[in-house]
Parts: sequence; structure tokens; C-alpha cells
Amino acid sequence: MFKITPCGVEGCDRPAFSLESLCYHHLEEDPERIQKSLQELQAQNIILNRVFDDASFIGLDFSRYRFVGCSFRNAKIQHSMFTGASFHLCFLDRSSFISCDFSGADVDFCSFGSSSFMDCSFENSELIQTSFNGSIFVDCTFSGSNLYNSRFLLCDLNTVNFENCDFKRAFYIPSKEIDVTFSGSNIAEAVRDLEHLYL
Repeated sequence: MFKITPCGVEGCDRPAFSLESLCYHHLEEDPERIQKSLQELQAQNIILNRVFDDASFIGLDFSRYRFVGCSFRNAKIQHSMFTGASFHLCFLDRSSFISCDFSGADVDFCSFGSSSFMDCSFENSELIQTSFNGSIFVDCTFSGSNLYNSRFLLCDLNTVNFENCDFKRAFYIPSKEIDVTFSGSNIAEAVRDLEHLYL
């Protein structure tokens, strides 16, 4: 699991980015150094125990990458590809995802708590024991995905497609739903009321 190392700048309480000694915000003050750090990140397909908190990723391709024990808390990720990628024991809480593709992803034992998703696709993905609690979804699709034992508690969903999804043992108790579709899904197998939340 990742280890939090404080930023090397005195008085900064943000964690250091990846293998660097500085946090992402201070690295941004040195464009050449941050470019090298991002190139190092993209040069390998298996990424273990790294911290990417507070980072901004725009237009990057992580298709078929494998992330294990990583942290992406408070990250801003836009127009990026995670097609066929895998995430295991990763934390992506309080992050924002805009126009990102997670199609065919394998995500297990991860947390996206209180994150926001706009125009994102999780089509045909394995989302096993993954938490989306408190997240916001706008114009997103989970079509054809396995949501076994995942959590969608107190989520705000607007125009979300759950067609042909497996909801077995999933916890689905959103706070708000607008234009959400479940055609072909076994939504009846999900836990849908607070009375049975802890069974």
C-alpha cells in the first residue's frame, strides 16, 4: 500500500507526487520536471503504491495499465483513457472525472467516494466491491457491467445508463435520480432500502 510522504517545501502539508519529493502543485512550478515525472509514470504499465493526490491529468492514455495500492485523492482527470485498465485497492475519493473512458476496466476493492463524473463510460467493466458513495454522475453509462457488492449510497444520478448490469449484492440507495435506466438489469437483487443496508 502507498506511503504518504510530505511535500519537501516547508509548510506544505500536501503529499509528495509519485516518486518526487514535491507535491503536484509545487511540481507545476517546474514544467520540465513535472513533464519528466509524467513521462516516467507512463513508461510502465504496472504502477504500484504511488500517490497522485491533487494531480491534474488531461488527455492521458492509461489503457490496459494496472494500478495497485495507489491514491488519486482530489485529482482532476479530464479526457483521459483507462480502457481495459485495472485498479486494485486504490483510493480515488473526492476526485473529478470529465469525459473519461473506463470501458472494460477491472476495478476491485477501490473507493471513488464523493467524486464527480461527467460524460464518463464504465461500459462492460468489472466493478467488484467498489464504493461510489456520495458521488455525482451526469451523462454516464455502466451498460453491461458487473456491479457485484459495490456501493451507490447517497449518489446524485442524472442521465445514467445501467442497462444489462449485474446488481447482485450491490447497494443502490441514491439521494437523487433523473433519467436513470435499468433495462435488462437485475436491479431487484440490489439492496435498495436502508432497513436492509447492513445485511
